[in-house]
Amino acid sequence: MKKFLALIMIILIFMVYADKSSASQTWQPKMGENRIGINKEQLRLTLYNGQDPVKTWQISIHGTNNHSSNHM
Repeated sequence: MKKFLALIMIILIFMVYADKSSASQTWQPKMGENRIGINKEQLRLTLYNGQDPVKTWQISIHGTNNHSSNHM
């Protein structure tokens, strides 16, 4: 019985956290609030003020396993 209750509690906790993560997908910046956007396809990082781009930088993205064979 204790295992069953523990399992129910774990499932309920997981459902609460899963629901919060879906809410972050609908987040919108407030007026005047700064945010950073990363475009992996164009390799660009952009600083936004609200919805307006302020500055853009060219970036490089390296994975942890991408270059492991080159370091021998």
